[in-house]
Amino acid sequence: MPDDRGSSGFWSSVLSHGISLVLSLGVTVLAAQILVRTFEGPQDANSGEANEKMQTARREWAKKHGSDTPFPDLTSFEQTIMQDMIFPSQINASFDSIGGLEKTKSDLFEIP
Repeated sequence: MPDDRGSSGFWSSVLSHGISLVLSLGVTVLAAQILVRTFEGPQDANSGEANEKMQTARREWAKKHGSDTPFPDLTSFEQTIMQDMIFPSQINASFDSIGGLEKTKSDLFEIP
């Protein structure tokens, strides 16, 4: 008469390995989805805020390079970065409004 304990151990091992494989595959797919969402660029490039930032970037480009120089084409990654940029014209602070750090401010004024 064959021993049933050996066959149950086999199926237990197969089930255990199968569950491990399914879980590993699930984690891998989830990680891939997170990476794709992270690096695919702006989710809504046509949003009002994104368009406003691009218009600001075009104005700043024209001020710096002249209106004859065309604005460069940006990749989706560059457009994502552009949404978080702050241009010098948007900063409403001066050295007079910064308290303290007199030595640091004087060092900055000495830079040619």
